[in-house]
This record gives sequence, C-alpha cells and structure tokens, in this order.
Amino acid sequence: MKKYILAVFSAIFLFNLAQAKDFSASITFDKDNIKQIYQEDLKNLSEYISQEVAAQTSLYANERVKNMCKEWPTCEEWAKNKLAKDTTFQVIDTEVERWVKKWEGKTAIWGYNFYVQAKENGQTKAYLFKRGDKGTSYAAPVLIKKFPGHPIHGKPSEHILHIAQVDNHANSKSWPGVKECNFSIRREITSQYIYKYDEQGNALWKRRLYLHVNEGLLNWNGKVYYFQAYQTKAGGDYTYEGPVKTGYYPAPAN
Repeated sequence: MKKYILAVFSAIFLFNLAQAKDFSASITFDKDNIKQIYQEDLKNLSEYISQEVAAQTSLYANERVKNMCKEWPTCEEWAKNKLAKDTTFQVIDTEVERWVKKWEGKTAIWGYNFYVQAKENGQTKAYLFKRGDKGTSYAAPVLIKKFPGHPIHGKPSEHILHIAQVDNHANSKSWPGVKECNFSIRREITSQYIYKYDEQGNALWKRRLYLHVNEGLLNWNGKVYYFQAYQTKAGGDYTYEGPVKTGYYPAPAN
C-alpha cells in the first residue's frame, strides 16, 4: 500500500510542477502522460484499499464472533496477523468457559478459557486462548483438535464476561426447579465449563446458576444457593440438580 501512496504523491508533485507558470521554460514535461500516470495510480490505490476493506470486513463470520474476539484482549491482533498471511482466513465461531476457579477469602476468582474456530488455508481449525488469574496475563493461543461447541445448543454465548441480569433475572426464570423454590432473588450469576470429554473428544458441559436470595426478615445478608446441570452425552440434554446451599456469592471481579 505504501508504494501506491508514494507513486500517487510523486505523480501529483510532478503534475503540479509542470503547470507552474514560473517554472523554467528550458525544462519540458509531458503533462498528459503525467496526468495519465496519476490517474492510473489513483485507480490502483482505490482498488487496493477496497480489497483491504473487504478483507477486514470478512475477517469475522458475524457480529457475535467479532464482538467476542474484540472482548478477548489478544484475539483481534492475532486474527489480523493471520489474515495478513492468509487472505482467506476467517473467524467463524467462538465460545467461552467461565467458572469459579478458586476463592481468596470471600472473593471468587473466576477462570476463563476462550475458544475460536477459524477457516484458514482451506481447512477448519480450532484454537484455545487462556488467561491468568484476575486477567493480568494472557497466553498465546494453542491449536486444539476440536472446537467444543456451545453449552446450550442453538444459543452460543454473546460475551466473554458476565452480563448482569439485575432486573429480569432471565437465567433463573428459565432454569428448571428455581420457580418451585419461591426464592426472593437479589442477584444471580451463571458459570459454564467443560468438565470432561467423551471417547471421541467431544466436550461435555456443566453449568451452574448461583442465587443470592433473601431468606427471613432477620437475615439481612441473605443466603446463597446454586443449581447445577450437566451433560452425559455431547450435545445432549442436561441433568439438573439442586438447590445446594453454599457459602458466598461469587461476584466476579473480572
């Protein structure tokens, strides 16, 4: 792209120089030829820019995977570097694991793994991105055998981090068994992670719904429960369990 820009600026300079009234009459320029070169270089530059814009537009298969890649700090730069080496490269799917990795006192430390499925060099490949505790470090992506799919069939994740459900409690409304408990819910949060792989290397997902609820007039702090669900077959239905009373609400520090 730099060579085209340089050529255009050179042509513009010579074209303007040739038309200067006070320029020495002893030096002659073929103004028509310079003009033609100038127009051809502009055309080449325009075509090149159009190709670059088209390539960037097709880097992601859809807005969802684009947004998720942008939310993971190293993903977009990695994808652009891939595209620079292979113009057919495209991110076609994404998914995330998020789970309570450990506790530091009453504070939950969440773990996150990010999966990317991409087309490159005529093949479909899958990559795993990992980050350190508290998001202070990010590892380079590693090639893995298979993209793990999504924890909920037909409903892939929209974001890397948690999106608060403060007003409508969307997760608890659709979670089997919650309604029967008649909880007065303060807060809720979900986790989703791969707890094992089957013999064919397919991912089996486990999900949890944590609820911070009011319980009794004198219990100002409320109590915390979780409901759990897991797959016994890849892509299959979930087995639901709970509620289980637990210690603290795992609000993510992110």
